[in-house]
Amino acid sequence: MRPRYFASSPLRLFAALALVGASLSSASPSKAAVIFFDNFDANNPGLNVVPTGWTNGNTGTFDLIGVCNGNPSYFDFFPGNGCYVDLDGSTNASGLLTKSFNLLANNSYLLEFDLASSQSNIVDVAFGTTMAQYSLVGVKPFSMKSLSFVPATTGAYDVSFLNQGGDNNGIYLDNVKLTNTTAVPAPLPLLGPIVALSAQRRLRSLSRQLRA
Repeated sequence: MRPRYFASSPLRLFAALALVGASLSSASPSKAAVIFFDNFDANNPGLNVVPTGWTNGNTGTFDLIGVCNGNPSYFDFFPGNGCYVDLDGSTNASGLLTKSFNLLANNSYLLEFDLASSQSNIVDVAFGTTMAQYSLVGVKPFSMKSLSFVPATTGAYDVSFLNQGGDNNGIYLDNVKLTNTTAVPAPLPLLGPIVALSAQRRLRSLSRQLRA
């Protein structure tokens, strides 16, 4: 009787298991999660009003201008951008536009927003403990800016915008978006348990052959 050789069977089995392990360990992370977005389009236009869902942290004011909530154009200095916020309202005093978010410790967050100006202006932006100042000189169309923040502890953190000066013509704000950019492993593919079961069956078969 010719001797039986089983070397190839374990090799094929180990190769299959290695392939499964590699596919599971290399699963790509899930996409960043957008947790907030506001383009202010659902607001009605008006002078000295606070956008829905936001608060004013001082005694100044804001104006909601452009094309808001299907209403006719209202002081629309940059047509085609829907409704946006003039951060220096019509009382010669800029408001402190603020919104609070519950954020998780050690997660990475990205705040994005669009700014424009019809004259030179400066705005202070804060996101948690991260702060930045943006200076727009002359007429500037909307362009995106961003700030990153990683909370040390879980809790409530503010996003705020404060236009410097008070001449009733501030920087314009639109398209505020907050994203959790922390990489989260994608769910393991269903293929893993199926291949594992197949491998188990092949091991049993190999064991029977070796005992024969």
